[in-house]
Amino acid sequence: MEAPVIRTGYNGDLYLACPWDSEYSQVLAWRVVKTLDMARYRAIGDVPKVEGLKFEEPRIRRIMQHCSGFIAVLPYDDTAASTTSKYIIRELRIAGEMEIPVLLFREHEKVNVGIRENGQFAEIFFPGDPSIEPILCKQSIFHAAEQTNYRSDLDPWVQIQLKGLLAVCNNEISKPKPYAFFIGRLKDDFQQARQAVETAVYNHAGISCLWANDAKHSLKTKGIQETIKTLLYHARFVVADLSFSDDNPNFFSPNCAHEVGIAVAYDKPVFLCAKGASRSPYFSARDLQMSFWKDELQLEDLIAGWIQNNVADFSRQVYNWQLTAHIPGYLPTVAALSFNYDPLKAFQGL
Repeated sequence: MEAPVIRTGYNGDLYLACPWDSEYSQVLAWRVVKTLDMARYRAIGDVPKVEGLKFEEPRIRRIMQHCSGFIAVLPYDDTAASTTSKYIIRELRIAGEMEIPVLLFREHEKVNVGIRENGQFAEIFFPGDPSIEPILCKQSIFHAAEQTNYRSDLDPWVQIQLKGLLAVCNNEISKPKPYAFFIGRLKDDFQQARQAVETAVYNHAGISCLWANDAKHSLKTKGIQETIKTLLYHARFVVADLSFSDDNPNFFSPNCAHEVGIAVAYDKPVFLCAKGASRSPYFSARDLQMSFWKDELQLEDLIAGWIQNNVADFSRQVYNWQLTAHIPGYLPTVAALSFNYDPLKAFQGL
């Protein structure tokens, strides 16, 4: 099944690998994020540090697979034979294997990294540590830049260094963007609830949330049932709301139940919920845990909590959203969503 084209309001994602415990690397990295934001690209990275969560390549690959480029700020580490971070080297190797365009910055000239031609590839190597196998990147998609000291004119310098990489990203065939799918009521009286779902998914998983008649996606399908199946097939996870309504005052919606069944058949993680008092779902959904909400604020919190409990499977960091905290006065072009609860627009349910 062909993945849907999604209109997100931004051009794409670039993966940023940076040592966030280094003061200078942070200064440089936030300028990189600002430049990407001004070009309407998101700078994304591994999930926030969670106790017990280790570096895992499958998680990094999941996040990188939709990225148009990879940017690394290599820190100086005088205790390592490689003179830099072993974790960023691992991320760089993954980017090379996935043939993602690469741009490197050095925090300091003492970071001992080399680049040489190798046929159709560019080879990145670390002379101080011969145990590290060279990292191959396709020359046609490889770009390199170095920053060796602090610059007062850092913004224009970073913009110049990113120009070539952004040109490659702008000209590439757009990669499918990850998303979640919402199953539930699509009438106007549920609009605020859908906004709560959309906000929770975007702000905590870093991906869009779509539903069947959503204007944010386009598909070449022959009918609504084929559209729903295709959207479910490509979704990262599913949020399904089974609230009773005037259409179904005494039982769960058969249409929603059917779509939940498709999601389960596709082996998609499903967050099941409904407004009102606790009750058991229909028989074939009883293996799924069900949450209940009293208003849209609680609905948003419940979904956000579920995503946080599955952070390794769903999430990514979107650094654009933190720009104002690190560059005072700058308002990001690619911003997080805001949800403003209005009790007059609350779904009443039954």
